[in-house]
Amino acid sequence: MNVIPITCDNCGAKYKLPPTFTGAQAKCQKCGSVIDVASQRAALDAGGDKPAAAAKPAAAAKPAAAAKPAVDRSKQKPAKAEAASASAGKKAERAERPARGGRSRRGGDDGDGEEGGRRGGREKKKDNTPMILGGVGLVAIVVVVVVFMLMNKDKPKGDEQAKNDKPTAQQPAAKPAAGAPEAGKPDAAKPAEATTDKTDEPQPSESAPAPEQPKPEASKPAEAVPMPSDEDPTRTKEAWEKQRNPPASMDQVQSAAERFPEVHWPDSIEEAKKKEVQELAKDLDSGGGRTHIKAKEALAEKGYPALFAILERLRAIDYRNTDDAAFGYELNKLLEDITGGLNARYAAVQMGEAMHPAKAKWNTDTVGAWIQVFDKWPDEATFLKNKKERAAKADK
Repeated sequence: MNVIPITCDNCGAKYKLPPTFTGAQAKCQKCGSVIDVASQRAALDAGGDKPAAAAKPAAAAKPAAAAKPAVDRSKQKPAKAEAASASAGKKAERAERPARGGRSRRGGDDGDGEEGGRRGGREKKKDNTPMILGGVGLVAIVVVVVVFMLMNKDKPKGDEQAKNDKPTAQQPAAKPAAGAPEAGKPDAAKPAEATTDKTDEPQPSESAPAPEQPKPEASKPAEAVPMPSDEDPTRTKEAWEKQRNPPASMDQVQSAAERFPEVHWPDSIEEAKKKEVQELAKDLDSGGGRTHIKAKEALAEKGYPALFAILERLRAIDYRNTDDAAFGYELNKLLEDITGGLNARYAAVQMGEAMHPAKAKWNTDTVGAWIQVFDKWPDEATFLKNKKERAAKADK
């Protein structure tokens, strides 16, 4: 078989085509240029050199591919440049276009194109379930708070109300002077001028049972009366103004007869002597007078038995009353003379003075202090011995 020799006009590559190849053009395998097979075949036929039919092609590489027209790559570059230029022109044209308010067919804004459409689609598909659950939870919290407030509104005030019922006017208790007896309960002070040892000092009366005080109404706590020192800060506080938990009103102050039992008379005092001093004590009068003065002098001479008769008069006094309280001060001075200097630090009261609840309670407590001291003197001999010892200590 004869072959048809052809040569690439662009790179000079040589090929041999089989006689069965009837195409007019072929593609160069090296440079990709188009080889004009028809013209070379015509030139070969004109020269008389016909290819032998029996010859085998030396290198027949993919004859079917040769039938396709070759592509001139040198011409592709300008085409690509033109395409790039056209693409750049389109981008510039889109940049210059004003943004449209409407959306494109794909659901996005005209300026955003396909990406805007996808974003808009995603935004539309957002799940509102968390917002719904949050709203339901907020409503539930509000309901719980309202129920809790209604429940607390119906509960009794309890300890808070009890605290409000306590007197609000509180002053620190004064420390009793050295060697001074305390009167009544822990609020009472010891005698300031006493020269006795501690065994003879008036102490709070533990054995004297006091009736239970009526509880103040919880809904209306008593309003505290201001202390004199509160109204005048330059004034020095007296002992009764320094009590712990002073009463806020007179309603909280009990009389001495309500707080302390009847006076116990020692068995060593004869009945006749007891009646004698009791009659003298009855002549003691808050209004004074000649009879009152004589009774005071007679009781001072009687000494030991007179102590208990005077104490009975002190127990009968209502210290919430200004006139009675002023009389109580005079009786306390009489006891001080008989005992040789003992006193329960009774707070003096002026005639016409507006009695303060704390002062009334303080003076009432002194009755309990005297009761406690007298219980330590079962007979006159013990009383006189103790009085002598106190006098000796005072002289040192």
